[in-house]
Order: sequence, then structure tokens, then C-alpha cells
Amino acid sequence: MTINKNMTRKKFTSDLYFFARCPEHDTIKPYALRYQPDDDLPRTNFVAEKREIEVRDVRDWQDDLDFDRCGFKIMPFQTSMHHDEYTDAKKIKEVYLPELRDRVQSALGAAHVYVLDYAVRSRSAAFPYSEGPQREDVAYQPIHMAHIGKCRSAFILPVANLVCVDMTVDEATRLINYLYGKDATQVLKAPWHIVTVWQPLRGPVRDWPIGVCDASSVAHDDDTLASDIVFPDHYTENVQVHYSPKHKWYYVSEQQPHEALLFKTVYDKVLGCPHGSFPIKSDRKECAPRESIDTRILVSFAKLDPFPFARDDGFCSLNHL
Repeated sequence: MTINKNMTRKKFTSDLYFFARCPEHDTIKPYALRYQPDDDLPRTNFVAEKREIEVRDVRDWQDDLDFDRCGFKIMPFQTSMHHDEYTDAKKIKEVYLPELRDRVQSALGAAHVYVLDYAVRSRSAAFPYSEGPQREDVAYQPIHMAHIGKCRSAFILPVANLVCVDMTVDEATRLINYLYGKDATQVLKAPWHIVTVWQPLRGPVRDWPIGVCDASSVAHDDDTLASDIVFPDHYTENVQVHYSPKHKWYYVSEQQPHEALLFKTVYDKVLGCPHGSFPIKSDRKECAPRESIDTRILVSFAKLDPFPFARDDGFCSLNHL
């Protein structure tokens, strides 16, 4: 494989899509519909802009990166799952997720962890799509748009690429209230995080790796904007991200399956790391298409004995909000 020499340096450039700074959103909240409306209502009022970013290799900078400040770190994690088993949802639920839950609890010293949802992604040769909606016959794709939180690729933009944050603080709080009902007050009294664990299914990753932004480099009041994701019978709220030259972006070069990237979405009522996938400017024709799994997890430090039982199994809970 021919690799751009910049891959071996401390910094190189790539691109991501960001939410454009539009005056109309001073008064009109951004939205995206996850269904086809009957009338002429546009499916979204998002406006994206493609911007060049400078990317640093975590391996070269990790001595300067503090998890509590930057919001992300490499978490060694060796699962007993094999590459060809990630098409089996039952095995993921019964083997992979319990192993991951235990590893996150140990890595963060948490009192309790609860898996919210996961997505297995396998890049199609057609990604990024140049036009039209995401096809239903392909798997979840990488997301080339910076975001904080969960985002389905290609349903918002033809290019399917936007930096964002998975959920707002209010949405995360509402989720905890939904899950724990009358016991939610006790859970919310102690520190809590919602984190994402991103893990390649094979490596080394040289095709559309995930990039994360140092949370401390983001001025959330100026650089982020809440948006509604609307389903036929409910809505959720996530966070769109504006471009800023002050943002510091990182990735893990040559990432292997045993190297999970753990990053915060919301922590102690503060927004965490914007993230998104970007192309490496090399001869990607010789790269194996990226395959990965990303999992969202609620992490609680509430020392409750016993810990309250969540009202749902997590795989449906987000769809009820």
C-alpha cells in the first residue's frame, strides 16, 4: 500500500463537514426528519460546509492528553468475539457487550455501567454517497460530519458527513429519568457520563478512521447548536458542531481491534467530544474497507446498593424518547 508520508508525522490535513453558521438558526431550530413527510416539508434545514482540519496522531501526543480534560483515551480491550461473528446480533448482546461493559467499568472505576445501544459499521464501496438518500440495503456507514453523539450516515446529507455530538445534556438527563423512573434522582445526584466506545473489527485502520476533537478546545456556547431528530412518533435532540480553527482533532494511527477508543459524549452535565470520520489522503484503493462497532454506554458513579433496575433493556430505550 502507498501511504501519504504525512501519516507518519505528528500532524496532517484532511476534511470534515460541519454545521454552517447560518443567521436563520438564531431563531429557527435545526431539525432532521427520519421519515418521508406527506407534505412538502423539507426533510432537514441543515446546511453543511466542508472544512479542512489538522489531525494529530494520539500516539505522538498521548503524554500531553489528560482524559478528564480532553475527554478521550485509548482503552486496551481484547474481546473473545471473532471478526465474522459481528453479524450475529445475539452473540454481540450475549458476549461482546457484557465484556465491554465490564472493561469500561474497570477502566473508569465506575459503580455501574449500562449499555444503551450499538451500531456495527461496514463501509460500502459507494461511500461517501454523492447523491440521493442512504440505501436501505447497505450497513451503517462512517460519518464524515463532525458530531457529538449518535448519527445515521447519509440520512441528513447527500454526502452523509457531519461533525456533531450524540445528545444534548437535557436529552441525556431525560434518558436517565426514563430509564430509572422514581430512582433517577438518586442516580443523577452522583457524577455520571455517557461515553462511546469505538472499536475496529479488523486492523490496522487506514480507511476512514474516526477522529475525535479535544473537548477542552471547543467553546460549546459558540461552537455547538442543539438540533431535533424527528421520528414519526417522537423526537430526540443532538448537537451540531460549527467549525473553529481552535479545535484540536486527533486519531489513532494504524488502530488495531484490541485498541478501543473511549470518548465522552456528556459528562457531569457538560458536553464531550465532537467526532466524525475522515479520509486519509493516500491510495485508499488498496485499503480494506473500514469495519467497526461503536457502543454508547451510561456510566454512573452513584454508590447505590442495590443499584436501581433500569426499566428497559437499552436496545429499545432510545427509540422510546
